Amino acid sequence: MDVSSAVEDINEMVQNRNGYISDQNMTDVDGKQNANIMLRVPSDSLDIILRNLSILAVRVDYMKVNSKDVSEEYVDLSSRLKTKEEVHKRYIDILRNKAGTIEELLSAERRIGVLQEEIESAEGRIRYFDDQVSLSNVKVQIYKKEVLVAKIESRLVPFWSSAESKFIGGWNFILRFTILIVGLWPLLLAVGIVFLYRKRLRLKIIELSKRG
Repeated sequence: MDVSSAVEDINEMVQNRNGYISDQNMTDVDGKQNANIMLRVPSDSLDIILRNLSILAVRVDYMKVNSKDVSEEYVDLSSRLKTKEEVHKRYIDILRNKAGTIEELLSAERRIGVLQEEIESAEGRIRYFDDQVSLSNVKVQIYKKEVLVAKIESRLVPFWSSAESKFIGGWNFILRFTILIVGLWPLLLAVGIVFLYRKRLRLKIIELSKRG
């Protein structure tokens, strides 16, 4: 399975658990595929997602799970938000009823603007906590490791190619040598006849010397 197929399988698995991929980055350099993805999954499905990721992976190199308790900060922020909303409401009543001097009304108006910004900031922070509590972040890195067998095969191919060329070269040499012998047979025959004649002549000379 390649990296892109693994990402598709993970996306389908997460969507089936009402999660989604919030960030995704894939690279393919010289055949080395790599992907970094950020998953957002419901907290009650986190254990199942992690288990399924372990099954999907050929090997899990590293896994780390951590959590942060924000309950105290959440309660404190909710309490301060409630107080600001109450003060904001009182200033609104002052402006609506025009209770006070012009200077007090202007001060109340400025104070309402500041409180409104603080309330919106606190509400945004609470929404962030709610999102973090309901959904967990899962960072996954996927890579395809180069298989050693492929390297071995790449070394074997030149070996067999070289052996084949050596065999063909040796066979061609034998053929050329055979053709050369066939082409030289008259000369070799003449050399043989001369050799035999000289040998017989030498034997006759030896016999004559013995008789003498």
